[in-house]
Amino acid sequence: ARPLRLGALRALVKVTGARRLAAHFLRERGRGLGVAREFLALTMEAFMTAKNGQHLEEGQELWDYDKESRTFWFAELKASALAGQLFRAVGVLMAQALLTGTRLQVSFPTLLYSLLLRHLGAVSVAPPGLADLAALRPCLAKGLQELLAYEKEDVAEVFPLDWPRGEELCSANRAEHVDAYVQWFLREKFRAQLEPLLDGFKQVLQNCEFLKTLVNAVQLEQMLCGVEEPLDVQQLRVTARMEGFDHDFKEIFWSVLESLDAEQKRRFVVFVSACGRRPPEGWQHFELQVQRNGDGDDRLPTAYTCFTLLLLPRYSSGELLRERLLAAITETEGFGLS
Repeated sequence: ARPLRLGALRALVKVTGARRLAAHFLRERGRGLGVAREFLALTMEAFMTAKNGQHLEEGQELWDYDKESRTFWFAELKASALAGQLFRAVGVLMAQALLTGTRLQVSFPTLLYSLLLRHLGAVSVAPPGLADLAALRPCLAKGLQELLAYEKEDVAEVFPLDWPRGEELCSANRAEHVDAYVQWFLREKFRAQLEPLLDGFKQVLQNCEFLKTLVNAVQLEQMLCGVEEPLDVQQLRVTARMEGFDHDFKEIFWSVLESLDAEQKRRFVVFVSACGRRPPEGWQHFELQVQRNGDGDDRLPTAYTCFTLLLLPRYSSGELLRERLLAAITETEGFGLS
């Protein structure tokens, strides 16, 4: 992936209004919606590994990954102008991903999508609570549930909570104290990172009544990231286009793809689209394109992820097709417009 440049960061921060972003890469001729999608996908990938120091490559990482929930959340950072810009740009990027139909390869908890909608003014989204914390930090939430069930007077000694009001905990106020702690953890502890992100999303989509009235957090996540569901090859074929191949080779290709196991199919989807999830409308809306890329049993398939385009040599057998395809999806990534 291309490195994240400060110029791209500053350009994103300035984007306002529900107008699709236009992008092009230096020394590359491609333009249009596909290039914008490629830019957004690559930039989001760069944001997830960026740091808050010089050239975005030094200093603290921006995100913490929780292995139990398998989601990213904000790392504890000192407030800085650069960090604020970074998180605002992430919010703008997520909004632009919605406008351009870009699926992002990210794993945030559903809580973040609830907060995005609430910040837009969606009245039907419930305030965050202990269930949201359980999805974000399962071990912490389990400890709080045990605290709620503990009825002895030494509750503060057995369950010390590290936050500004920790000394106020007693047996009589357990429920109120836990609720206040959850609200603090989910909304105040990471305010310096969360607010710029929410503001960036809102500065693009603040007038979107569709999101405010008809979309819930799970649906917003699906719109941005797709749905975690195994590839259905038969549905994929409905809108797929194959150019330059005879009927027999087309059938061999689909047979090989169908024969892959679930993880290999997921890798294939990532290889051609940069995202392992299906579109919210179903695999028939994936719109795969497979284009003949000459002949040659020694060459590997390549892909332009911004167009879900697979460039496939015409192999001499199904066995070689399977071998080369597996090598490509396990050892390399799809290309952008390089």
